[in-house]
Amino acid sequence: MNGPKRILLPSHRDHGLDARLTVAACLAQQFASTLECVYAHVPPGAGQAISAGGMERLVEEEDREAARLRRTVESQLSEDAARWTWHPHRGNIVDAIIEHAPMTDLIVASPMIESGGGSMVEPIAELLLLRAPAPLMIAPTDTDAFDCTGTAMIAWNGSAESARAMRLALPILRAASDVHLVTAAADIRRFAAQDAADYLRDHGIESRIETAEDGGKNAAKALCKSAESLGADYIVMGGYSRSRVNEFIFGGVTRHMLRHPPLPLFIVH
Repeated sequence: MNGPKRILLPSHRDHGLDARLTVAACLAQQFASTLECVYAHVPPGAGQAISAGGMERLVEEEDREAARLRRTVESQLSEDAARWTWHPHRGNIVDAIIEHAPMTDLIVASPMIESGGGSMVEPIAELLLLRAPAPLMIAPTDTDAFDCTGTAMIAWNGSAESARAMRLALPILRAASDVHLVTAAADIRRFAAQDAADYLRDHGIESRIETAEDGGKNAAKALCKSAESLGADYIVMGGYSRSRVNEFIFGGVTRHMLRHPPLPLFIVH
């Protein structure tokens, strides 16, 4: 089946790893994909005065941790019968992901405030959204099951970013049992929801147009409520159709969803 054939999976150990594995394995099974597992060896003792012997011991321990993590990932993916490869990288996890992203169809990541741990506490999802040349699938950290062939909800605001997200999600949307275009009525830009529905139909995908309840008051919460009422399995949306400065000052859908996605979130800027 057509779909993402190379899925990049950040494989650092944090409390989002199990959720990322769950979502990535489902996609790999459905689309016969290969999971490109990227592990970043973070330099131990950065910024600290450590003897040569102490540094050597830290490096050895970090290598042992990498080997343990690889066995954990291997065990899980073997149960899911997923094809995978392992890519070690010396340095920052974001740089490691971006280095591999040009030859990747999709990156599975964790929500912003949940990403990383220890020396890797960074807004990983936002950095990847802005820098990586591939769409993201954000896996909520409590995800223990994922049906990528179930109900899809497209958060539509008529912007070029939402159109790009819909277009890049087509290979996954074709496998969905139902597709809903959900708009917040006060937040429609250039393209009407009917334009999006016509585009999807031209690609063999039937969809239904819905209006999010109370969309003009808080679009993010309204979209989350719509996803719940529709029984959606995942959400597709464009990120930062307004400037990041406006989103930071006034709040916005992108920032909310990067931190608190109610479901797996396919997002691209």
